[in-house]
Amino acid sequence: AALADAVARAAQALGQGASVILHTARGPQDPRIAAVRAALQARGLDAEAMRQMTGRVLGERLGLLVRRVLQAHPLQRLLLSGGDTSSAIGRVLDVQAVEMAAALTPGAPLCRVLESAVVPGMEIAFKGGQMGGADFFREARDGSAR
Repeated sequence: AALADAVARAAQALGQGASVILHTARGPQDPRIAAVRAALQARGLDAEAMRQMTGRVLGERLGLLVRRVLQAHPLQRLLLSGGDTSSAIGRVLDVQAVEMAAALTPGAPLCRVLESAVVPGMEIAFKGGQMGGADFFREARDGSAR
């Protein structure tokens, strides 16, 4: 239900011309982090198991969310952030090959997807968490990167 709700809300916002950012937390103090930890502890996971599992599971779930949003509202450009997270989303989107389309920031170029059963031809950027400045997303969205 939460996935369907998030897809509907994102697709609606995109349909109204808004830019959408999907995220898992708003910094280390976000109460959702504690809620996830509590739910995993209730399942009997210790701190190390949680650390190993959460990144993989969140990446896969975000990938599924992005895939469903794209099915509901196709886009020409997708910007992904977080090295492990963006890689996981790329796997869910079946991105097999890309070519550089434009230099956005060192280490995070805008690419064109050459091979994917899900998003062929889409422009995509895989940005590590520390790559790019504060205006990275706006510049990449607007095409105003240096």
